[in-house]
Amino acid sequence: MREWFKYEFGYVNVEKETLYFTNSGNWTEIVDLEEKGNQIPFKDKIRKFRIKLYLAISLSVFGLLFFYNLISYKLSLILLILLPISAWFLYQNMKRETGMSFKVPFHKIKRVETDKANLTIIFLNGDNCEDQYDLINLDEKGINFLSQLNLIEKIKA
Repeated sequence: MREWFKYEFGYVNVEKETLYFTNSGNWTEIVDLEEKGNQIPFKDKIRKFRIKLYLAISLSVFGLLFFYNLISYKLSLILLILLPISAWFLYQNMKRETGMSFKVPFHKIKRVETDKANLTIIFLNGDNCEDQYDLINLDEKGINFLSQLNLIEKIKA
């Protein structure tokens, strides 16, 4: 059994008895995934830092262009429209990269809470401490699939 679905910050891959949270949804990415621990792995910290730095620099450049346009009294309608739109598209394309990548075996899931398209999974992480992860804007396909698994009694509407 292999299934996948999207949420706001990445993808959820389901295989046998494990949920995998990935950024790309690529099945080859799940091979190296470990359970989430109390400490975020160094490679994830560096990846997130690079993405946030890229977003900050991009938004700063957009902001500088915008304010230069205002200060120079050459108020361009095209620039006023294109800068916010391009910043929004940049965020939409990059937000999947800010999600975490880890796996959760089904037997470690304590409960799953839902409200509409958002799901909160409460589980025991790799350090056997209670942890949670929020799936924001989960696909309808994902909610239906998770409710059909043996997690059905754990989902509260």
